[in-house]
This record gives sequence, structure tokens and C-alpha cells, in this order.
Amino acid sequence: HDTVHPELGTLEDFEAFVIHAASLGLEVALDLALQCSPDHPWVRDHPEWFTMRADGTIAFDENPPRRNQDVYPLTFDNDQFGLYREIRRVIRHWMTHGVRVFRVHRAHAQPLLFWERLLADIRKTDPEVIFLADAITAPATIDALAMVGFHQSYTAFTQHEHPADVAAFLDEVANDTSDSMRPNLFVNTPDILPTYLQAGDVSMFKM
Repeated sequence: HDTVHPELGTLEDFEAFVIHAASLGLEVALDLALQCSPDHPWVRDHPEWFTMRADGTIAFDENPPRRNQDVYPLTFDNDQFGLYREIRRVIRHWMTHGVRVFRVHRAHAQPLLFWERLLADIRKTDPEVIFLADAITAPATIDALAMVGFHQSYTAFTQHEHPADVAAFLDEVANDTSDSMRPNLFVNTPDILPTYLQAGDVSMFKM
């Protein structure tokens, strides 16, 4: 979580990339995924940060219908303070290398109290740092993430293709929660490409 893969270069290369992006009017956003591969150092050094099965193996990620056997999600049940310190260290590490935008993978899978404390900690010293919640979930949960400090959130907007569905969804996210929730209405995401963009004509893209 705090290194660059050797095939991609070094931390110095990453810093140069961030500086060059800024010269073009761009900002680099980092994807923060609170999960590990089986060979991650945390698996070896901190087994208490994962859910252990009765047979002594670590439970892998299951997000039906997907079963990601090469992904170990973190659990906050056993050592929330230890995880808090490490994740805060990771975020601040990348901040020192020029990152000011973080997209948190499945932010709703971690405790709200954890995010409330961590985001307040970052905001105290670096209020310009932005956190985007990847939380394609119920609007009430997205609003809760906004209330604890996330600036914006993914939504299920991408999955609505018909006018009535879009109207109902926008009504749902634009009323009682509009003072706190800032939903992002992305047309597509890195892993969601709606059918109408695959098969639609020019008018579909304009819509």
C-alpha cells in the first residue's frame, strides 16, 4: 500500500508523474483499497487484521455473485486502533508524494466511526484533501458517508438506463439529503459499461 511496483518505476518517478500532471492542469487521484493479496506483508505480520475461518485460513472476499479468492478484505473487529494508525500512515505517505485526491474502494464496508475519525484527522491539517467514496449502495448509506466527511460518492446512477428509473433515482438523492450528500453521476466507471453505451447510437451518447 505504500510502494510502487518496480515494473512501474520508483517513488521518484511517481513524484515526477504528479508534477507533470499538474503542469497539464490535472490532479492524480489514488485508489485506496483496504484489502490485500495473499502475499501482502500485512497478512504475515498482522493476521488479526483479517477474518480467520475455523480451519485457520483467512476468509477471502465474497461479493455475490463474485468470489475473489486472491483478495483478503480487512476486518476492524480485532484491532481497529492498529488499523487506524496504519491506514492513516499510508494516506499521509502518499500525501507527502503529492496526492490530494483519494478514491476509497467500497468505503461502506468499513465502520463509519473509523472514517469519521480518520477524515477529521486529515482535514485538521490538510483541509484541501478530497475523499471520494466508491459506495454503490443505498442512498441512506451514501448520505451517512457524506455526514462523516466524504466529499463525494459514487452512486448507482450508472446502472439506471430508462428515463423513469433515472428520474426516480435523482428524486431519491436530491431531496432530504441534499445538504450533505454530493453524489457523482458518472456515465460509466472503470468496471461498469452500461448496455446503452455498448450498443447505442450517437443520440444515446448525447443523452
